Amino acid sequence: MSAGFVYFLARKSHSGQTLYLILAGLALSSLLGGMTMGILLFAKQYEINQFVFWTMGGLEGRMWQHVLWPIPAVVLVALFAFSKSHWLNQLALGNEAAHGLGLNVSKARLMILVSATLLTAMSIAIAGPIGFIGLMIPHLVRLLFGANHKTLLPISALFGAILLLISDLAGRYLIAPYEIKAGVIISVIGGIYFVALIVRVQQQGKLL
Repeated sequence: MSAGFVYFLARKSHSGQTLYLILAGLALSSLLGGMTMGILLFAKQYEINQFVFWTMGGLEGRMWQHVLWPIPAVVLVALFAFSKSHWLNQLALGNEAAHGLGLNVSKARLMILVSATLLTAMSIAIAGPIGFIGLMIPHLVRLLFGANHKTLLPISALFGAILLLISDLAGRYLIAPYEIKAGVIISVIGGIYFVALIVRVQQQGKLL
């Protein structure tokens, strides 16, 4: 619902759709964040602790029954996304170029948004919000393997899963018997990565 609302607001703009998408996302995020804080005012302490614990992101306490139920949907949506990776290659050239290649830009953007939203929602439902994986891994994969989305999508998924597993294992054993949430470790790694990225941009004027 949130993604659909943001997309609807962005569609109202005849120009600068990316900017409107960002602004709409920020506005909705602030609104929902305020509503969440309001709800927590009336929650029990145990429920507040559970919410805070979940927002850190991680695999602690997750069993096979938590993973098995979304697998069919994840596989179907992922296969669809991979099969349409050429849409992303065309969109990367710009709207006019993509349209010139015969792509229905509006339809492609909508289908990509729906696919990404479904995959993100199912991932967050299981492991909590670990946004730095989606921000950091595609940059690294693009640096190593190029910008062809037929390669970029599956390898990004693989590398993201590997990073999550390594972070989870590190969190379990670094200061055992205490445990650090995987999301905390990934946030630290992501913060360091983006500081390095900013320094690189300042020095070379080039993103990874």
